Amino acid sequence: MLTERQLEIVFAVVYEYIKTGEPVGSRTISRKFLKSHSAATIRNEMSDLEEMGYFSQPHSSAGRLPTSMAYRVYVNSILHRPSSPPPEISRWVHQVADQLQSLDERLAEAARFLGRFTRCFSVAAVSALEGLKLRKADFIRLAPEILLILLVMENGAVHHSRVRVSPDVTQEQLEQLAAVIDRAAGGMPWNDVRGELLEYLSRAMAERWRDIEDIFIAIDEMMSGDGLTLSTGGMREVFVSDGGEASDERRGRIQAISSLMDTREDLEDFISDYAASEGLKVTIGDENERPAMQNCSVMMSTATGGGRKAVVGLVGPLRMNYENSIAVLEAVLNGLNRPVTEKEES
Repeated sequence: MLTERQLEIVFAVVYEYIKTGEPVGSRTISRKFLKSHSAATIRNEMSDLEEMGYFSQPHSSAGRLPTSMAYRVYVNSILHRPSSPPPEISRWVHQVADQLQSLDERLAEAARFLGRFTRCFSVAAVSALEGLKLRKADFIRLAPEILLILLVMENGAVHHSRVRVSPDVTQEQLEQLAAVIDRAAGGMPWNDVRGELLEYLSRAMAERWRDIEDIFIAIDEMMSGDGLTLSTGGMREVFVSDGGEASDERRGRIQAISSLMDTREDLEDFISDYAASEGLKVTIGDENERPAMQNCSVMMSTATGGGRKAVVGLVGPLRMNYENSIAVLEAVLNGLNRPVTEKEES
């Protein structure tokens, strides 16, 4: 267990290295952070901390660099205090909620904003939760060939979609279809009942099944979803060096991030591997189970509501501005999740 002084030194070294990108020496710590302690005392503590795995030293005459263990101590301290995002983040949240009505637009803007603001590779995604339960289905005819499908979920969220139908489908048949769906699927996970419901409807409404089938397909798509709706950003920023990252580390980070973009499945697997079921998860350096990601830090923040799960994430260097990135990430997640849960997409 670290002493209070050792903790202060770890915090100071990480903070100074994030700020400057240069190895941190004992004199710098004594002069700027621990002014009541001599450089010699701090040097001895830093030597002990190096043996304990918190620091590394490029060569004998250089200062120290923080390891993943030091970053972990630093990040844990950030997570235990309230975050305060910059004012421009709040403005962005309100702008997105007010101006962008399409989920795809919001995801794309969230990813672009994260990448631009943090200078890291970013991802923003929304997915339907498994086990979504239906309370009631309703159909409203907007025109002879256009039907509005309204689905009320058990959690109160309302999903809606338009579908083209034959003008020969009567209101009575639509009411019959809604009643059957309500009885069979009400309160049950959709994935558990959809097969039997499909089989029953194709028999019970065989006369008009060719016309009714499109309505069922639309409902199934609304209830089942097709994985994540996602967007990425920050690739341009990834290739711009600030001079504080070793060339081999930067090259490895670029290769790791580029590999995520090979296929959509690779990116979905990445989000699944790193996102917690709820809240913020930060994975640093060699904490990564993927060897290719061990020159990176990965942040993923997740929130659920209204039958959906929203995820935003960043992939950056070990020497990333954790405090700023965490505050920005959580603020953007709140901005993304709010319109998703309060106003469903058509």
